[in-house]
Amino acid sequence: FGYQMTTKNYLDLCRVFATGKILLDFEIIKTHEEDLWQSIKDYNLDGKSFKEFNAIFKLSDKLRPTRQNVGEIQKYIFERWNDEKSFIFDQDLQKKNMIIIDRLIQENSSNRIPDEKIGGSSYLIIKNLDFKEVIDKYLNKMYYADNAKLNNEFFSKLYHYVENQNIEPVCDIVWPRYDYNNGRQKVKVDSDGTIHNYMTGRRPQVASPDNLIYSGDRYYMLRDVIQIQIHVIQKDNGTESLALAVYIPSEYRKLVVYTNYN
Repeated sequence: FGYQMTTKNYLDLCRVFATGKILLDFEIIKTHEEDLWQSIKDYNLDGKSFKEFNAIFKLSDKLRPTRQNVGEIQKYIFERWNDEKSFIFDQDLQKKNMIIIDRLIQENSSNRIPDEKIGGSSYLIIKNLDFKEVIDKYLNKMYYADNAKLNNEFFSKLYHYVENQNIEPVCDIVWPRYDYNNGRQKVKVDSDGTIHNYMTGRRPQVASPDNLIYSGDRYYMLRDVIQIQIHVIQKDNGTESLALAVYIPSEYRKLVVYTNYN
């Protein structure tokens, strides 16, 4: 179903009815496509040819590229955006996680810049933190779901990787829309704890759909450094779960991802 304005212009919104499996697969493919095209743009800006492109495939284990003969494809844990999709049901652990988040914000208040207003909401921003110190003092002290993608193992591997490469990266902390609903996002969560997409997409102006109010959480870039976005997912029953999303700059991804195109 499409939507038409009185001016005869069509809104770039539609409604699709489909099975749950089709919707889940579409969401996975959509996320993969967004990251893939943005990665291509990143390499383009670096003056690299497509044959030199180090592709990053973000696909569920249930899905695979159909033409594997086109290139040698390998999976890696470091993607452009690494976002948590597993809900923490234990609310005592969730409260402990939020205490750590509060401590991170308070202890680094000197690096906090004035909130940025986007579409009426405020974005909490802390810039230029030592990434390895953030892992040591905060991220590795958090509690994660048993099947979490972003967990102590993920951050430890990332820590050791940058250490072995003699990289001293900085990171920015961003909490989008932290002043709306006390920073909580109402998002669909399946019975097994799978969190559906919580990173807000692009927001066009109603009167002029080609002009964007907001390009989306995945494209909110202060600069090309590691970015940790804070999202707090809230279910209808009031239970909530911290979900982090980590952006890895292309200069680090190039070193860990390789695909040899034929």
